[in-house]
Amino acid sequence: MLKKAKLSVSIEGIRGLSFHLSLPWVLVGGQSGSVYIYDYFAGSLIGTFLGHEKPTRAVCFHPTQPLFASGSDDTRLKLWHFSGRRCLYTFSQHADSLQTAEFHRTLPWLLTACADRALRVFNWQNRVCLCTVAGHFDVMYSATFHPEDDLIVSASRDETVRVWDYSELKKKYSTSTGIHDTANMTQRITIEKPGSPATWAVFHPKKQLLASCHGDGNVRVWRYKETEGWEVQTLSGHGSKATGCLFLAKQDVLVSCAEDHTVIVWDYNEAKVLHRGYEEGKVWSLGVSKSGNYVGEGHEKGLKVFKVEREQPPFERVTANVICRIFNGELQLHDLLVNRTNSVSYTHLRAHETRHDLVCRLLLEKKKKKKK
Repeated sequence: MLKKAKLSVSIEGIRGLSFHLSLPWVLVGGQSGSVYIYDYFAGSLIGTFLGHEKPTRAVCFHPTQPLFASGSDDTRLKLWHFSGRRCLYTFSQHADSLQTAEFHRTLPWLLTACADRALRVFNWQNRVCLCTVAGHFDVMYSATFHPEDDLIVSASRDETVRVWDYSELKKKYSTSTGIHDTANMTQRITIEKPGSPATWAVFHPKKQLLASCHGDGNVRVWRYKETEGWEVQTLSGHGSKATGCLFLAKQDVLVSCAEDHTVIVWDYNEAKVLHRGYEEGKVWSLGVSKSGNYVGEGHEKGLKVFKVEREQPPFERVTANVICRIFNGELQLHDLLVNRTNSVSYTHLRAHETRHDLVCRLLLEKKKKKKK
């Protein structure tokens, strides 16, 4: 699923990363506080940006402007112009380390999650804080916008994942003058998992689903509607704290990482592991390109960017409309006309030697010989 690394760089302690939406660039924050931009096609360093005094966890490219933001354990949020290679402004409203930062897709807003338990929305053009929401009771590890709806999801050490509605704030916001109202966001959904701190949460880009990572090593998939959220799947495969996850809508899979050095690609509908990778150190961050074809991972020893390819099952054509294939370890007959799949057993194939069964059995035996 994750093919040979397109880019592999040794940098100590990559805590955050972000892909540019149009350029083949990836932005990363390191343990030293430095921020780097790499071209993952050319495998070259574009630039190094100095300004933070402590580890940089929060980094994000602006979707259209030549800008990026960085947030650090030094409590500073910086806005950078990467073409001019300079810092435009430093926001100092945070009282503790910044965990994540993200630009809004259309509005001049910048969202942050901070260890001081608050999420904030800034107008990066006017350089003011529009909204501060303190709904969590412990360290907030992440906050992200929904890619289409007026929602934010946050995750905290207080063992909750919360969904916030910012539609009222958006209505009262004037893009022409930057005037804003003191009204805060509305908390729509609270999802609690006692005994398991939530370390990350992210929306599915198309479905009414969200995924969360937890301190017990599990990744959970939740369905939400209006004011309710309920668990639909628990993905158990990491041996220690899960630290990040994201959906790949194009491939309809979920990728997660953990401090046990693993990165797992899941069929989240069936709770099956499609791919498991191992890194040199604890894996702390994940990112995906706009196309969904590249995934980046940041770990203790550095950065890797992988090409994503959905593996195609081996198959043999039985008739013009029927193929035999091995998928997820099962032997299947797939009828192309009615788009219907039936699983068949090897025992059945040996007992009933029809033309269909013979082709299926030969395919299975061919696969076994290759493994040997």
